[in-house]
Amino acid sequence: ATDSAAVAAGCVGGVALWFGNEAKGLTEAAEQYCPVHVFVPMLGVVESLNISVCVGIMCAEVARQRVAFQRAARAAGRDWDWALPPEAHEAVVQRLLARERKRRESADEAALAL
Repeated sequence: ATDSAAVAAGCVGGVALWFGNEAKGLTEAAEQYCPVHVFVPMLGVVESLNISVCVGIMCAEVARQRVAFQRAARAAGRDWDWALPPEAHEAVVQRLLARERKRRESADEAALAL
């Protein structure tokens, strides 16, 4: 994987943002799926950023890059839509729902075992 500052990462195509903890980052298993590792540059006396701050910064950067790309495409006479196609959106929703059902079932089983 390559390391890149958030502003240089190229967040225009398909993007999945994964966030690790401050001490250890992502697990090795998770890193296998990440072709690019991104960091948020910090200036001044700040030693670390809260995870919610990093999530906000990264979401804003992805949106900024996509809006700039879309404006440039339209100015060049091309239209570019970065939204998921409906079938892909539905597949993501179904995977998330299945994962949540599995998590709840595991929690229920753990509670019954007590």
